[in-house]
Amino acid sequence: MTNEELLSGLLKLIVNEQWSGRTNTSCQCHPEYIPSCPNCKAPKYTRINLDRHYVSDPILNTHKPDCERLKLIKETTAILTKYNEQQEEQGEDGVWIQS
Repeated sequence: MTNEELLSGLLKLIVNEQWSGRTNTSCQCHPEYIPSCPNCKAPKYTRINLDRHYVSDPILNTHKPDCERLKLIKETTAILTKYNEQQEEQGEDGVWIQS
C-alpha cells in the first residue's frame, strides 16, 4: 500500500465520521439531538421552521472556519488531488478521493 492509498483510506474515514457527534437543539429537560461535527460542534442540519423540520444544506451546514477536521479534509484532498494530477501526466492511475 502506498502512502497516497493510505491517505485516501484515512480521508474516507474522516469524511464519513465528520457528522458523528451529537448536538442538543432543545432544552435539557426534553433534549433533541441532531448529528454534528465532533470537533467544532457545527450541526449537520438547520431547523427551517418551528415544526421541527430540518434541512441539510452545504451553504447553511458547514464546519466552523477554525475546525481542525475541516482543515485536515481540505489539506489531504489537496495533496491527493496534486498526486492524481501527477499520476495522470505519467499515464498512471491515481487514488480515489472521498468528497
